[in-house]
Amino acid sequence: MTPRIDPAAALTVRQKADLIYAQAQSEMRQSLWRAALADSDHKNSISAPIPNFPDAPATPERTDMSALLAALGIGKGEGEVEAKSPTDPIPILSNRPCSAPSPIMSQEGGTPSDPVSLAHLGANAALGPALVRAGHRTGLPPAALAAIIDAEAAKAPGGGWNPYSRNPRSSAAGLGQFLSGTWIGMAQQPGNWLHAHARAQGWLSAAGKVRGDARSALLALRYDPVASIETIADYSRDNVMRLRAAGVPIANDVRALADAAYVGHHLGPGDAVHFYRGTMDAGRARVLLGAQIGGVQASHHIARQGDAVAAHRLWLTSYISDVVRPERYLGNDPA
Repeated sequence: MTPRIDPAAALTVRQKADLIYAQAQSEMRQSLWRAALADSDHKNSISAPIPNFPDAPATPERTDMSALLAALGIGKGEGEVEAKSPTDPIPILSNRPCSAPSPIMSQEGGTPSDPVSLAHLGANAALGPALVRAGHRTGLPPAALAAIIDAEAAKAPGGGWNPYSRNPRSSAAGLGQFLSGTWIGMAQQPGNWLHAHARAQGWLSAAGKVRGDARSALLALRYDPVASIETIADYSRDNVMRLRAAGVPIANDVRALADAAYVGHHLGPGDAVHFYRGTMDAGRARVLLGAQIGGVQASHHIARQGDAVAAHRLWLTSYISDVVRPERYLGNDPA
């Protein structure tokens, strides 16, 4: 069993204060934004729930702040459930053999990627066992998972991934930058690590929905690196399989799997399918591009390309080429 990693213990009082301030800033900005729009174009928001999780809340939960405080070890709200270690043994997972045929590797031709090869983690070496375990369980190369985290998470001065990464423009948090609604949706979806853990903790109702008094504890797990890695692996596996089911050809090499998993992680499965098929709506492409680089820059990119869809595609493909680098974790590109 991988030892529990507690990054909060290494944070200074000032760093904790900065995190709390960033969370408060995020929640205030989103509240003002929703008030200004009167929720009129809520369904077009980048934080809208993905189609696979129709019951997931589309806006950040009001328990986001309490989740962060719980993760930092600062008090516990009355009536909230105390989070147990996400590395506690879970019967559902302990009975699943790592040597089972991979649902990812067995569906496409080509040479399967080595599911355990991992190198050059540097300051993130302590997370190596968790990456390998998640890779074994889901059939995704650990190097692909590491590349997704490296693209999503903020970095400490020494290059370490910051498990308390926060996006001030949304509810995205943790190594995988999961939105609150997506994280809750994963907990409510049978067949993955987070669902099994939530069930074991008693956080789900008889109907399989997250209990209201357990949301804070559940959301706090986004700041736990092991829980984030396991959920990144499940979400990546699901997205690759959804893309393949939609007719998108994805080879078995590490780079192709990492790219496809990241597109799904970055856009959500619905937009990812449109991205690959070239059927993205121009209005949606403009929203997505603006959310990533700002409205002004997005307008400049669109003007240069003459089309919002082309501008978004060019930006995202260039971005993925630059930041999603699984080869660096396979010994081929140690820089």
